[in-house]
Amino acid sequence: SGQAPTMTAVIEHLVRQEKMKLDMRRQEEELEQVWARAMADPDYRVEMQQIQADFEAADAESAAQFR
Repeated sequence: SGQAPTMTAVIEHLVRQEKMKLDMRRQEEELEQVWARAMADPDYRVEMQQIQADFEAADAESAAQFR
């Protein structure tokens, strides 16, 4: 208790940190690619617009109950 970590432990920690950052960047890039493909798909866009319209209608209905 209270001992400083060894140089090896510090290096291992830094390597793990960098690997985690790299993995996160890769996941973000993959997500961006998936999102770009989805937005290029007309069927997906129509479906998203319909879902948005459904939610807007439900929101308006809920808001009317509180007036």
